[in-house]
Amino acid sequence: MAENEYLRIGRSSAYRKTRALLKDLSSPTSNVAECVANDLSGLVHRNLRKHELLQVVIEAYPDKSKLRKVIEEHGDQSMARLVRDACSVVQSRDVGDVARYIFDQLSDGVLKNTLQLAREYHPDISPARCDQLYRDTKSSLDKVKPQIIDALKTSMCGEKPSRRVRFPKVDKAHTGTSLGNMSLVAKPASSRDVTQRR
Repeated sequence: MAENEYLRIGRSSAYRKTRALLKDLSSPTSNVAECVANDLSGLVHRNLRKHELLQVVIEAYPDKSKLRKVIEEHGDQSMARLVRDACSVVQSRDVGDVARYIFDQLSDGVLKNTLQLAREYHPDISPARCDQLYRDTKSSLDKVKPQIIDALKTSMCGEKPSRRVRFPKVDKAHTGTSLGNMSLVAKPASSRDVTQRR
């Protein structure tokens, strides 16, 4: 079976910033974690907006022959297979249940592969840094969970998802101090900003 595009931390161009930070042991684990979450969220949203709606996969379930044809013709076969597998596991075409299962699979796979790649880059990496990287990455992935699930549900319901919330970009030039004040959660508009937009 072909490797899932969304889990190819070590090779996909979508994760090149993540790889750059993983190679640099001076990068705070929180920076790496935010970059992983940003890269995954960006990849999901780009593909959902670019390719056919996931609704076609939902509608084909549970007919195996229809599913096979739909997946073969889908522009994002990795995600189409995830939808098929999710429907099979949850035994339902409920888009909420399917989307949550898909996110859990993506999150678990990305987290596992991020730690594995960190160990490949740095065979002598300390257990303490690995533990912190795990906690920070899990936390950052949890923060993008709502928008990824919403985007998946939207596509499965027959509409293109809106553009994702733009989070602060993370790169090697950022320091731990400068990024320490950044958050994956968009800040609410101030009363002054609202007044200016009126």
